[in-house]
Amino acid sequence: MHLKKLEIRNFRAITKLDIELVDGANILVGPNAVGKTTVLEAIRLAKGVLVPRTQNEATQVLVSLGVISQHLPQQINFEAIASDKEEAVEISCYFELSDREITALPNEIERLAQYVVAAQQGISLPAGYFTLIQFLSTPFGRTALAAATTVAQENLGRIAADRSCKIALTVDPRQGFKGEDSFSQVLFAVMEGALPPSKALFSYFTADRALPAGEAQIQLGTVDAQQQLESHNSTPSLKYQRLKNVIFSAMVESEESGRKQKEIFQGIFEALLKGRKIESFTVNRFGQASILIRDVSSGKVFDIDSMSSGEKGLILTFLIISKSISEDGLILIDEPDLHLNSAVCKDLLDFLLDRFLLPLNIQAVICTHSPEIMSASLRRGCPTHS
Repeated sequence: MHLKKLEIRNFRAITKLDIELVDGANILVGPNAVGKTTVLEAIRLAKGVLVPRTQNEATQVLVSLGVISQHLPQQINFEAIASDKEEAVEISCYFELSDREITALPNEIERLAQYVVAAQQGISLPAGYFTLIQFLSTPFGRTALAAATTVAQENLGRIAADRSCKIALTVDPRQGFKGEDSFSQVLFAVMEGALPPSKALFSYFTADRALPAGEAQIQLGTVDAQQQLESHNSTPSLKYQRLKNVIFSAMVESEESGRKQKEIFQGIFEALLKGRKIESFTVNRFGQASILIRDVSSGKVFDIDSMSSGEKGLILTFLIISKSISEDGLILIDEPDLHLNSAVCKDLLDFLLDRFLLPLNIQAVICTHSPEIMSASLRRGCPTHS
């Protein structure tokens, strides 16, 4: 599901903005404080409030933007997101479904109908899933489900015809939050909810890359699955605390998963961080998880923790994209060039396009200051918005 058009009104520094987007990479450029990151935050806000994948997503997004406090979530600080506090904030995201997604929709009629009933009854999903099941077990619930099935079938016909899905959020200073197209919200939720925890249709890569220093705790299984879900939009900075989790979970998942991860590492080193190669994934004599890297020219072997924050952030970003982003997905990347030298930035966009975006039909919206990335975007024909 790709974002084809974005309309923003009265959101932070943006008074009015309309952008047409394409498949592949879309580049946002400009000086500081003009609203590049604000564009990404607008998309994240609309998705998080109207189509939360986890119980915490809407709350965490609003807290991160300063709209609410963890301690007083019922009080809205409207001025935190409004350019004009007397006018409503409006964010409209127009998505287009892929051929694969259109083909799969008829198989989701039952789940779509259930989500329609949940929306009609004010049952919050996914947290209220068992409340929904209890309601559907009643005579009134079964009647509601039959009617919702008809609604789902009719709307699927409309969506299959125009291939569009609209996620539109209005935040009014007097009336609060409201969406516009409830079935589009249901459709997005069902498509994302059908994915395993290790996969995401939507993910935000922030410029805040606070990589942990020293030994990081490695968690696998249920706890890590929850962190994976939260890291995509609820708390995107979690991504950068999970470098070794991402690496080791792929190694234990299956032999094929480990092989693919080694290929991604090798691709990153050959195309971007030249002169390096993976030596081993191991546990050192202190009992710590260790990923050893070899510098080819000197023969020196060192732990991945010794690499720069820019290099580690780059490796983690591409590992997550390769392992976690679903085919036809959407990623928002803020300053991929952060802490990276110009030689790396020169090849970064080509690697992203050729290795991930084009083969997997993933769409990216990228904010950058890098002249090398801007030059590559012009050479590759990627639209650049300033």
